[in-house]
Amino acid sequence: MEAISRWSIRALPEGGRRRAGGLEGLWVDWLRRSPAYYRALWSLGREPEVRLGQIHLEATNLCNLRCVTCHNPKQKAPTGMMSMEMAREVIDQAWAAIGPEGVLGFYIRGESTLHGELPEMIGYARQRGFRRLLLSTNAARLKPAQIEGLLEAGLSELRLSMDGADAQTFERIRVGASHRRVCANVEALDRARRRVGSACVFRLHAALDAQGFGQIPRFVRRWAHVVQRFKFTVAVNQGGLFDEATARALSGMRFATSTAYQIPCRLLFGYAGVTWDGKITSCCVDYDEHFLVGRLDEGIEATFLGERAEALRSSHLRGDFGVLCGQCGFASALVDWFEDEVERYVSRHFGALCDPALDGRFERWLGDTVERFNALAAEAEGPGA
Repeated sequence: MEAISRWSIRALPEGGRRRAGGLEGLWVDWLRRSPAYYRALWSLGREPEVRLGQIHLEATNLCNLRCVTCHNPKQKAPTGMMSMEMAREVIDQAWAAIGPEGVLGFYIRGESTLHGELPEMIGYARQRGFRRLLLSTNAARLKPAQIEGLLEAGLSELRLSMDGADAQTFERIRVGASHRRVCANVEALDRARRRVGSACVFRLHAALDAQGFGQIPRFVRRWAHVVQRFKFTVAVNQGGLFDEATARALSGMRFATSTAYQIPCRLLFGYAGVTWDGKITSCCVDYDEHFLVGRLDEGIEATFLGERAEALRSSHLRGDFGVLCGQCGFASALVDWFEDEVERYVSRHFGALCDPALDGRFERWLGDTVERFNALAAEAEGPGA
């Protein structure tokens, strides 16, 4: 079976990971039910290309919530707000480094909408020529004027972080937020988008535990009229900063904390983040600043290509992940593969997810898929793990 899988991975576009229909789709679906497919996918892993394509500007690392899945409340880094002068410098350097095809994000470790000049930062980037401008928000404290200001500034994608489809689940995870108020704010965002004629794409992003994945049909039914994209991810040990017991409790799924299939972190090969105080990091969850590789005055592109960033890439390619990256769920192939399975299902069965009468079909699929991935982790870790 592994030989068949290896042949298929080499022959099919993107190793069979791209969604496809017809006979190709049926063949891939059959392959993906076997652990041999994933073992083959792992053995044929390709070295990522080193190409800076995404730069994030951290307006602030302060946050108004205390989410149980996030290390922000315990971060050791100094906190503050980026000045407008520094934001312009970041944007100017980013334009020189990645140009109009690059992605410029306005978030790293905090809730960027707490910064009063955020619309001006986004507007400056749009005037500079950027077309792909991203913002992530918990949508807990948005005000009407701020909503319109963000959309009029020229955002191309707004990521709405919502980790529960009902108030009880949502407020258990997003401590300090009101589910009712967040839902009202998202609806207000949609009305404002229509009113100002914005082409901004809304993407619902949910970091879920085992219970949360069971709520996917409810997410879809509640937000299909507002959201153009759904992204359902596993609540993982961000940056390896949680202890083992806490990390296991985050998702409730064995494979999510397995270190059997660690892969080089893709961010090291195409991402740079600039913190509110001008430090450059290779990690998107660097709450304790373990992965700083330079400063803004050294240049974003030069730092990305410099010795410290290259040393991180080289260590990952050798399989030397260290304590933190070695425990980070963002560098887990098992998590990556599972999320890909969920994305395929949601895309191919979107209509069925909108029908409550068919929830049982999804629940059976989800239970089977979690069981398969837990078994894959257990097999790789061996007895007694």
